[in-house]
Amino acid sequence: MFAYPKLITLSASRSHTATKHLTGKLQSAISHRLFYSWLNYVFNRVDENRIKDVGPDRVAAEWVLRCGGSVKFANKKWLSDYNSLSDGPRASFMLEHIDLNETTITDEGLRHVTFLKYLKSINLCTCHNVTDIGMHHISSLQESLIKLNLNGCSSVTNAGLLSLRELKLLEELDIRNMMSVKDEELVIAELKANLSVCEILSGDVS
Repeated sequence: MFAYPKLITLSASRSHTATKHLTGKLQSAISHRLFYSWLNYVFNRVDENRIKDVGPDRVAAEWVLRCGGSVKFANKKWLSDYNSLSDGPRASFMLEHIDLNETTITDEGLRHVTFLKYLKSINLCTCHNVTDIGMHHISSLQESLIKLNLNGCSSVTNAGLLSLRELKLLEELDIRNMMSVKDEELVIAELKANLSVCEILSGDVS
């Protein structure tokens, strides 16, 4: 008869140990998440003092490369290694193409593009952290942008897409697989009414 309380005590002890272990793992996961959130904030922060020192194109390139993307300056090859970014006069840094495919860039990071004059294309495919605020930043590129890939940008809504109506030079816009966009046909009609030379790629494609 006295074996039962002993077994119950042992079971309770094991349960306490398991709970303690799970709590430790949860705390560790939270700590890691907070660390990466902080790191992502640091990587995407706009340093306006550095922009004054070395120019907006150089700073924007540093941001893209720091976040794991690629860049191309006028008359130069694509760069994907931060350490391969050489020094030089401001005139040698005319940033024309940005590829941020599947990176964790944020709306704050996209504020870098508002300082650029020569940017022709941006690839934001599967950038889930980008929202309508980021689209507002991109809408400032009215004098240069001709290609924009938003395929899989799940946090951008109708309002964000419609803020791109002022990009009159836009020749290609990819809005496939955008989960937060509703009444896509109406949005496309509105965009086409304002972007007469733009080819719009749409629909859910795996």
